[in-house]
Amino acid sequence: MKITKAMIRPLALGMELLGSGGGGSATYQTLLLDFLLNKQMHPLHIIPPETVAVDAFILPVAYIGAPIVCLEQLQDGSEFKTLMATAKQVYGRSPDYLMSAEIGGSNGLTALIGSCITGIPVVDADLIGRAFPCLQMASAHLAGIPIGPAIICDAQGNSTAIFSKEALSVENIARNISIAFGSNGLMSLYPLSGKTILHGAIGESITRAHSLGNAIIDAQKNAHPLKTLSQAIPAMQIVCQGIITDVEVHVADGFTRGTIHVTTQKQGTLTIVYQNEYLQVLDQHKTSCAATPDIITLLDSTNLKPILSDEIQFGMQVVIITLPAPDCWYTSQGMALVGPETLLNNG
Repeated sequence: MKITKAMIRPLALGMELLGSGGGGSATYQTLLLDFLLNKQMHPLHIIPPETVAVDAFILPVAYIGAPIVCLEQLQDGSEFKTLMATAKQVYGRSPDYLMSAEIGGSNGLTALIGSCITGIPVVDADLIGRAFPCLQMASAHLAGIPIGPAIICDAQGNSTAIFSKEALSVENIARNISIAFGSNGLMSLYPLSGKTILHGAIGESITRAHSLGNAIIDAQKNAHPLKTLSQAIPAMQIVCQGIITDVEVHVADGFTRGTIHVTTQKQGTLTIVYQNEYLQVLDQHKTSCAATPDIITLLDSTNLKPILSDEIQFGMQVVIITLPAPDCWYTSQGMALVGPETLLNNG
């Protein structure tokens, strides 16, 4: 499939929806991708994972760092030139395909931006199917695929390779290297082959994001937008509609954590607990209404645009919805990594 300029807006909306409040805003990345497509440096294609040759080399990529820094020090994609040069040294060959490591939020567009610059096609897949905060929270990790060698580089031409195969070690090392790189770096991790991608990645994630974004855009034009959106996305569940009446926020261990109180007409006041991503919704009796790994998202009642956790403001009229996450997150292994007991206790 060829990616066109007309597809950028629905892709970004769908990716922010899958971000579950985290993953960062895709606003700047949409502008950069639009600019690159205008320059027509290379045609932009996405390839179904099942059509990739068995011996192909697929490189998942993602930006790593602090979102606020990335907004002040805007990426221009030049990091990909450093990454490709380093990848050839570390992996012994250049990648045949790129793949976004995380479809949720701004990183969903990372591989597409890289493809415009390098000419390397993109596989329609990712490693999460949504957004999660840590590198070990990946389908490839569940499949027993090593995270390394991993590479981090920056826009100044610096690069570092991490040869550990332990996901937690790479997570800790990568975060510190990212700080040394100004909290704004490009990373490759969980290198895949055409064989391992079939059981180590989440297929059709770009297609899903595009479909979700188109559903939002079509619903925005309708007299009954929420009903129209619900009909277009049968798996979507509406938890409640209400107004944000209180927000509590604090930063700890590099994550933005807090609670959001949504007051409704019929269900009382519901509480959303988040750590970058929305993790759980509690009713007025503190009973769980929804929890990770379900994709919990807040939509603006007026335009159905997904609202990120760092965009929340008092007085917003919102709709809380959920979508199912990929099946791998509901297994015992998946729940041990991203279930509410794990993520909430870590917070």
